[in-house]
Amino acid sequence: MRRPFQLIVCLIATMATSLLASSAQAQGILWSLPDAGGWVRFEGDYRQTDYRPENNQGDLNLSWRQHLEIRSVGSQQAEYNGETVECRWIEIESTTGRAEGEIKSGPGGQHIYKILVPESAVTGQSRDNNRIANEYLPIVKGYQKTGEDPVRPIESGVFQAYPILALLRHYQDLTTAGGPQSLTVPAGTFEATQYEGTLVSESDTSRTTNKAQIYATNQVPFGLAKWSVQIDKEQRASSDTRDGFKPHSQIRLTMDAHEVGTGAQSKIIEK
Repeated sequence: MRRPFQLIVCLIATMATSLLASSAQAQGILWSLPDAGGWVRFEGDYRQTDYRPENNQGDLNLSWRQHLEIRSVGSQQAEYNGETVECRWIEIESTTGRAEGEIKSGPGGQHIYKILVPESAVTGQSRDNNRIANEYLPIVKGYQKTGEDPVRPIESGVFQAYPILALLRHYQDLTTAGGPQSLTVPAGTFEATQYEGTLVSESDTSRTTNKAQIYATNQVPFGLAKWSVQIDKEQRASSDTRDGFKPHSQIRLTMDAHEVGTGAQSKIIEK
């Protein structure tokens, strides 16, 4: 079975790592911090199409079910930027696999990240106080676990959910598309504001367009009730003209909040 992460990892190599600052609200999957112990679980359908115009069997269509749970699993004071500040332990678990009753994930289909985040870093804004785009979330420390592999520390000092945990980016042109409006998802009915964003990354031989619709609300832990993402990848030969890009693949994912609650428990015991 092909894993969706194989294509996603390929996308990383073609995308620019720096973004222009945006004047819109916060982005990514962490828009706000809930009360201690708050958690939210999202579910959605992940569909991938590989275009094969010269194949007699036509395009290759693949589908998976994805679960994403975000948990507030503790708090403590820790040193950040030379000061002792209030920090929050946040755990994010993503499972992608074939839906057969309970979701069945293959190797590499389950990821858990546990990060200690300065509470001041989750600001609800797309830029920090120095006007730098919040593409990465600063962390004091963290841990990650993939499948049955052992827990490993995160050494980078920063965290980004894209693309392993979620396909949402920090969109430089994120705009308000409507709201507040009443939005009903499996977890309940909430007042949410709709945003839309597009990010295009291009190299000599590939172009990737990531489009998203995001429904943000302060009534759901961490600030999101629903989102959908479409990623279109195009390719061309280095000798082709500027307009020689041809469709290569498409990923579509819609995630709804299915359940919210309190009393979250960690699945990773930090060392």
